[in-house]
Amino acid sequence: MNMKIITWKRIKDKGPLKAFFDVQLESGMILRSLKCMAKEDDSGEFFISFPSREYTKRNGRQGWTDFIDFANEDAENRFHDAAMILVMKELASDEATDIAFGSSDTQVQPIIVSDEDIPF
Repeated sequence: MNMKIITWKRIKDKGPLKAFFDVQLESGMILRSLKCMAKEDDSGEFFISFPSREYTKRNGRQGWTDFIDFANEDAENRFHDAAMILVMKELASDEATDIAFGSSDTQVQPIIVSDEDIPF
């Protein structure tokens, strides 16, 4: 089974949000509007945020509910780890483009992850 990023839109100057992207799984399923986020602890680490919807909790506070969920934490971690391989390659490509051309306008080249990296 393979997974590839089919669209990548880098975001500049939006705090921890670094990019929006879509992933296509080998089955043909496409997960749209995933976000690459930087942790806000200055660790230089990133994570993937899934599409979600805002709602107001009973106590009046803001809450979020995800549209995509996993059967268990292990499945979620395997997906996240495999997708982060692709995301880190895109981020590295963006950085190299900025250095070479002073721009973030890049064409997405599908990057295939091997079966061993996919959780399902």
